[in-house]
Amino acid sequence: MTVIAALQGETSGDHFLIAPHDGRVFPGVLALSTDRATTVTLRSVPDGRIVLSPTTCDLGTDPTDVTVHATGPSQSRGDTTIEIVEGGDVVATLELTCIEEPVVHFRGRFEARFATDSAPYNDNPAYTSDPDQDQDVAVASGWTWVLEGEPPFVPATGNVPKRIEMPVGREIRFNDPVALRPRVEPVVTLVDRVSGRTAAGEESFTAGDPLIGEPVDVGPHTYFAGNRGRNPADPRTEESYQPMREVLALFELHLGTRFSGGSAVGPFTHMATSVNERTRTPDSRPHTVEFTSGTDELVQFGLPPDVASVSDARIDALLGDYAAATPGTTERRNLHRRICHLLATVSDGKQAAVLAAAQPGEFDIRAGTIPQGWTGKQVFRGKVDADLHVTPDGSGVVAYLAGFGSFTVELHMFGFHSDELCAHHIGSLRPDSA
Repeated sequence: MTVIAALQGETSGDHFLIAPHDGRVFPGVLALSTDRATTVTLRSVPDGRIVLSPTTCDLGTDPTDVTVHATGPSQSRGDTTIEIVEGGDVVATLELTCIEEPVVHFRGRFEARFATDSAPYNDNPAYTSDPDQDQDVAVASGWTWVLEGEPPFVPATGNVPKRIEMPVGREIRFNDPVALRPRVEPVVTLVDRVSGRTAAGEESFTAGDPLIGEPVDVGPHTYFAGNRGRNPADPRTEESYQPMREVLALFELHLGTRFSGGSAVGPFTHMATSVNERTRTPDSRPHTVEFTSGTDELVQFGLPPDVASVSDARIDALLGDYAAATPGTTERRNLHRRICHLLATVSDGKQAAVLAAAQPGEFDIRAGTIPQGWTGKQVFRGKVDADLHVTPDGSGVVAYLAGFGSFTVELHMFGFHSDELCAHHIGSLRPDSA
């Protein structure tokens, strides 16, 4: 007889349950099926670590659901076993770990389309179909640009955050990017693991709860609120920050459709009188707490630790596309522009080779991405403590989150390249009283 046992939908790999908290238990579903009809009994080893209901089941080819919950944390990983017994014989087992204080972790790539220092924060340096105007964009302030046919970074009007509640464009996108450029990797962010404590220490799980694998998004208007480089014709912004000191304005966090919330922000009282002044009380929005090396995170993502290696590989791919593109088309003009910008950050050997192989005057060197944007890591920390909506829908992890009213969110952002207008990030959400 073959018994198929799936805890929270997982038939293999690590399994976990969440230990009780504040008198609440967090049940999971154990689905059992067999290739022939039989009656089995269920027991846990060690006895009492988990509770199973029912403990006797008539099984067949259609799954039978058993409710299971932990009574306390494990001493170590995988130290709890569910035994499925038929006629005194153990015919199947399932190992699991009971954890306390679960933390949700997520990671991926994000899109950030915004003007960069030293351009005005609401600038739209944009290429057009007229190549005679290219030089105007190439020498414009900042080191990002809008390619021909792409939407602007900010709307034509309503792009000055006179109050921090205003949506002004410059959105950060963890999924569903707009105008993703050719040869740029997908922009996707997912819950990648859940960690929790046993008596022996912290353990992480990449499967075992339906929340894992769900998309993670920020709010539809969340943006980096530097607001520096004001156009003299524009009104003042309520707040502004030095580079690498920004807050994430209009911040929200969404874990699939099971969890969402924003950061508490108090009413308007005054305009900032100095840079880096936070004008609201309370103000739970994520703010920069550190800017440091992102080398370890780049290694985790399997990315080169230097921007020249990234630019070298990208320019080789774009040169092939450029040679195959039809002259006079938008595609070819945009490829030409991207190659010119990449020439600023490729290795010296690559730059010399590309310029030597090109027709005289075919390419010029334009502003490139700043190396610190690739190698540096900006760490944001704040709260999700407003407008909470929690729907567990079968997730023990989200059922646990439902018992809290405030969470700490931390985001490590790194690996930004202006040819992509995309970067990488690793984040976590932790209940505050855990």
